[in-house]
Amino acid sequence: MKEKSQIEKKAEEKQITLLSTALSEASNAGGHWLNASGKGYPRLYPKGVSVSAFNALFMTLHSDKNGCKTNQFTLFSDAKAQGASVRENEQGVPFLFYNWNKYVHRNNPEQVISRDDYMKLYEEEQKLYKGVHNREIRTLFNIDQTTLPYVDKERYETT
Repeated sequence: MKEKSQIEKKAEEKQITLLSTALSEASNAGGHWLNASGKGYPRLYPKGVSVSAFNALFMTLHSDKNGCKTNQFTLFSDAKAQGASVRENEQGVPFLFYNWNKYVHRNNPEQVISRDDYMKLYEEEQKLYKGVHNREIRTLFNIDQTTLPYVDKERYETT
């Protein structure tokens, strides 16, 4: 098994801390350890894209821990593109995903093509390739940790 990178180890530590804190504080919250306020399922703002159950768990724990009103999350770069910024000293939550950006020929491992090239192939040709996935980690911020509620107040109030 491949050794975890520093980023992966740091993300793992953050996830362990979020989960253990929520479970240990459940007795103080009437037995509730997750989403006691009934926020919606975590999504990426502003597109509304759903996330995996694994990521949703930690996004919700992060939202609860920080007292956020929503379960809407954004990347630092996406917030910036919308004219907002992340508030000072805010910490994000790790978001794990697999990026399928390379494909290797099944009979010739030296032949590697990009996802764009793979998508241009006919279906029969695609069967000759297998996807190579890279685990990637990004840091997401709840929109309540950004200035988005002030920059896009109308959309924020409808989330």
